[in-house]
Amino acid sequence: MRETKRRELPALDAEFIQKISRGQASDEAGLRELVRKELQARWDQESRELLEQEIMHRLLTLHPIPVPESAVEMVLDEFVEDVRQRNNGRLPEDFDETAFRHANRALAEQQARWKFIFDKVVETFGIEVTEEDIQPSLKSRPIPKAG
Repeated sequence: MRETKRRELPALDAEFIQKISRGQASDEAGLRELVRKELQARWDQESRELLEQEIMHRLLTLHPIPVPESAVEMVLDEFVEDVRQRNNGRLPEDFDETAFRHANRALAEQQARWKFIFDKVVETFGIEVTEEDIQPSLKSRPIPKAG
């Protein structure tokens, strides 16, 4: 015979709302507004990232420029460094750097091509890029697959 368990939910009181909102809301209406704003911000961010990815994809498709091997290797070096940083400054003991570089070569070539295209667009149209503009795009770059 199966036993049916019932999950008891906490009371939606001021103490609970303060706790789950990290002090940003004190009542149910405030919590609802906070959740709505967070969902909207996330949706806006995802929409922007999808648009940027589509622009990047189309520009890469329209401009299949050759990329110097040194540029691809520099991007692969960045990927390896990223793995190192994600593992407290050391590569994992079982990390096969040759296989990793091989598995991520196409992505590295794409990113190197994108850098050349991006730089040319910025130069051609006189676009000024600030540090605030650069940081979000670095965070959203694809993460290379390990081994």
